[in-house]
Amino acid sequence: MAGGPPPGQPMGSGAGRDTLPPEPGAKKNRKPLIIAIVGVIVLALAVTGAVLWKRHADEQAAIRAEEGRQATIARKTESARGAVEDFFTALGDHDLDAISALTVQDLSSPAINAEVLAATHPEAPANVTVEVTSPIDENTTSATVEATFGPEDSPKEMVFSVQEADTDVWKLDEVAVPLDLSREEPVKLNGVAIENTTMTVPVLPGTYTVTPTNPHLTTAEGNTPVEAYDMAGGAYFAGDFTLTDKAVAEFRTSATNTINECMKKKELNPEGCPWKLTETNDIKVLPNTIVFKMLENPWSKLTPTYNASSNQAEGSITWQMRIDAEATQNGRRGTTGTDFTAGGRATADLSGDTITVQWTG
Repeated sequence: MAGGPPPGQPMGSGAGRDTLPPEPGAKKNRKPLIIAIVGVIVLALAVTGAVLWKRHADEQAAIRAEEGRQATIARKTESARGAVEDFFTALGDHDLDAISALTVQDLSSPAINAEVLAATHPEAPANVTVEVTSPIDENTTSATVEATFGPEDSPKEMVFSVQEADTDVWKLDEVAVPLDLSREEPVKLNGVAIENTTMTVPVLPGTYTVTPTNPHLTTAEGNTPVEAYDMAGGAYFAGDFTLTDKAVAEFRTSATNTINECMKKKELNPEGCPWKLTETNDIKVLPNTIVFKMLENPWSKLTPTYNASSNQAEGSITWQMRIDAEATQNGRRGTTGTDFTAGGRATADLSGDTITVQWTG
């Protein structure tokens, strides 16, 4: 039919006609939007995972760092404590080489040797307890260590300063105690003779009995052993030496003998004898006729003492004597006599084996 669409062709599909709008309710393609959202979620998860992983890694690193720090502190603490423990072990073993290796202090001293050490510590110090008392961190290179040792009813205490000499190697700053002997003469420490040339000598920690090496001397009554455990304050021998009973007896015997020899001399003023006599009133004593006589026995009163500075025994005494002699006066010969006081200061050097008294007026 003229003017109509060909058979089978939809209406309006021909030329000159508008296309029909899409049917209501037709769906758009949302796949790109979904992909974008998923991408955002994945990225967010990735970022969150990275943050959580880094936080975990940081926490683990911090834990490892703290564990390392604590291990360093523990190692330093143990090394500092161990140095002091090793020192006490070496004391008991009488091992001077080990003691020297454990300290930076020079141990050159006449009182630090194997013999004195063995006499001072015949057994190892008992009940040793060691504790680090100063704070220690990973950067610490020095510390304070306190030690307690000895009998439980009377323990000793010492404080040591230690320093890190190398990794895990700590040494004691000081181990010797300055012992003031108040004398420069040779002495014995716990029975061992030392040649001290100074008033103060370093000793290793211990208890010391100080006695003289001179056979004429002994320790004075009341002397007590010296406790040498304070390295900072030192130790002091407050005792003294005195003459032995034998030395006192020898001193008196020598004094008696020297006076007897003086009395044999036919002189008014014999050299080395403790008196001075002069002639008076034109009386001329005939020397060969002189006779001296003791009017008393004074020797029990002669009590010598020890002078450490001169290493001498000293004593002073006077007594009554008499002199009789023949004499001349104005050409006439006769006899004369008089009582007089003799005596003075007697001294004897103690460096030899025997004691010989000398007199001064």
